[in-house]
Amino acid sequence: MNGIHLRLFRAERITIGTDWNAADVRSRFWRFYANDADGAALLLDDGAYPLCGGGLYFVPAAVRFSCRCTRPVGHFYIHFDVLGLPQSALRELWGRPVQIPPAPALEASVRTLAAEPLPGAVLDFLRECRLKATLYEALALCLAAVPEEARRREEQRATEMQPVLSALRHIDAHLADPLPVARLAACCHLSADTFARRFRRCVGQTPTQYILERRVTQAAQRLLFTDDSIERIAETTGFGNRFYFSRLFARQTGLSPAAYRRSGQIGT
Repeated sequence: MNGIHLRLFRAERITIGTDWNAADVRSRFWRFYANDADGAALLLDDGAYPLCGGGLYFVPAAVRFSCRCTRPVGHFYIHFDVLGLPQSALRELWGRPVQIPPAPALEASVRTLAAEPLPGAVLDFLRECRLKATLYEALALCLAAVPEEARRREEQRATEMQPVLSALRHIDAHLADPLPVARLAACCHLSADTFARRFRRCVGQTPTQYILERRVTQAAQRLLFTDDSIERIAETTGFGNRFYFSRLFARQTGLSPAAYRRSGQIGT
């Protein structure tokens, strides 16, 4: 699992109530939740998933849920992304919300972060380091709690992916640029044909499909967490122009970029 890193978008403590209620939330970023009291829950296809006061939770990217809150609750959240592994691998490990195993030191760190009076838009260097350290520790605890058979399977998969990890990192760092297979193969010191076959076997997608997914994901994140114009987002995520971007984005998400930006703030 070499090269895993986190991209932070927002961290804030707010009070939620019935105004938090929302239906059919599905986002292309991860959520970390810590509530100070009972009263909030995620509604999944198989029933309610309560967010208990004092518990720590992850909601992985692409999990579909609805939100329900019945009373005022202090709610600390971090929005972030996990980079360095295909989302398909992360979905196999955590395809639904997960409660982080109890850890007093981590829980104390979260309480400290939640109590800091910094506005959500401010992520100075020190705070960013502490937020990332908290998330890494929480992810490590969750990974340690994965059943041994599943963990061995994912460790084997991670070993098999080593030959294409350089390409994955290059894609995330250069989404605005042309990304021909020949260039990605060169990053991995493989021929184009060998690289394409190995990439599909390891990642479960062709390079073209994976690049499109990452471009749509980054564009979706920028629609929510920046004020950049749709034209600018299209340009800097490799789509070239707004019209091509809008067509592909709507095909992948079911919403136009403008509609996604308007509706995407639900489910903080």
